[in-house]
Amino acid sequence: RDTIMLFRKQSETSDDFSIDDWDIPDVDEYYNTILHNQAMKVMSNLILLSNEASFSRYPCNDLVPSLLNIMKDAACQPQEAYHACRCLGAILQMKYSTRDELLRNDALDIFEKTQLVGKCSHLLLEEESGRIINSLIC
Repeated sequence: RDTIMLFRKQSETSDDFSIDDWDIPDVDEYYNTILHNQAMKVMSNLILLSNEASFSRYPCNDLVPSLLNIMKDAACQPQEAYHACRCLGAILQMKYSTRDELLRNDALDIFEKTQLVGKCSHLLLEEESGRIINSLIC
């Protein structure tokens, strides 16, 4: 939509308008970010709604490291980090072995940094990170 509006504005103001005269924002990157955010939201809701019996049937060996990688990028994408944090919190409640895996991957440092990012820019991220830090420490 923004690209179309920019095109109209440029064509109305310039007689010798050329498409090479203006920059098109990277639409694919923009929509990929939106889709990734929505996928994270759906996944976090799915994990929160699942119970321990149904969740334990599916291996999640690659899931925890992937979610930690998303959390490492919290400064750039705090909303996605929030959803990753929700996923990890739910997994942590259902599978006690996840706690050991998180501690082995230096997740406590990641959660502390994420909590600082949340303190500056995303209240829910700060709260969720704090909950997980408390559950890892206790």
